[in-house]
Amino acid sequence: MHKRYMNLMNDFAFKRVFGEPDGARPFVAFLNAILNRPDPIVSIVYENPEIPPNSRLEKTIRLDIAARSDKGEAFDVEVQVEPQSAIHKRTLLYWSRLFEKQSRRGREYDILPPCIAIQILGFPVVQSTNAFHTRYHVREDDKGFRFSDELEIHLLEMTKFSVEPSDWERSFRDPLGKWLLMLQAADDEQLLRQLEVVAMEDPLLKEAMSVWEAASMDDATWKLYNDRDLRMRDFNQYRKDGMTEGMKEGMKEGMKEGMKEGMKEGERAKARAIAKAMLSEGESWDRVQRFTGLDQQELEALLKE
Repeated sequence: MHKRYMNLMNDFAFKRVFGEPDGARPFVAFLNAILNRPDPIVSIVYENPEIPPNSRLEKTIRLDIAARSDKGEAFDVEVQVEPQSAIHKRTLLYWSRLFEKQSRRGREYDILPPCIAIQILGFPVVQSTNAFHTRYHVREDDKGFRFSDELEIHLLEMTKFSVEPSDWERSFRDPLGKWLLMLQAADDEQLLRQLEVVAMEDPLLKEAMSVWEAASMDDATWKLYNDRDLRMRDFNQYRKDGMTEGMKEGMKEGMKEGMKEGMKEGERAKARAIAKAMLSEGESWDRVQRFTGLDQQELEALLKE
């Protein structure tokens, strides 16, 4: 059978390669490349990615990969391809729930471990720099010193990581660059061949490539991967259809109440249209709420319609 590779910017594929025990050693190397610290992580333990609600007013959050390092740090690593206007707030929400989860373990405030959120994004977010990797902490406005080391956020904007074939060799020598090239290689045969050559001299990259290939060649895994990819394509269509319907509704309301109010109604109509389409396809309420921002009462009203 001809070799096939899952696209690692698909969250299912990323989790299968880096989020299970057979990919733990490459995952540690990937984390160390992102953190770029003099005291690298030695090992990690995967944890339950689900963070249950504290009350019925909250919803369950499911992280892509949740892990704890040998240093006690908690990690949330997310892959997000489709643009989200609220990605900053979502990142902070996930980080805060992960940090809050540590207190449920009965820890005192002074020994709560750092929580590190890593977002691997398939769309541009930061307008202030062309750098593909940006790091964030809470700092004092005037002097710039840190308020705390417990919050750390990394954004990896893959749209800014554009490497010409002539520069691949340089990127392969970079601890982070080689992993990001791997994330982009699924549909590029030339890059795949070069990865295989480089992996012969790089044991951890070779290990990751082996896990990736084995998972991709497994028919059951490939079916699950394709199902996930299809759901994402369907969602994109829901979003496009919702935007079209939302604009129509917004223009109608804009004629009646003014453009400002009309655009607000357009956004609400867009969210309702997306929710209708997703519900008709059997998507879960939690997933619909996550993508549209509609609350339970609004979804119940849509079902009655």
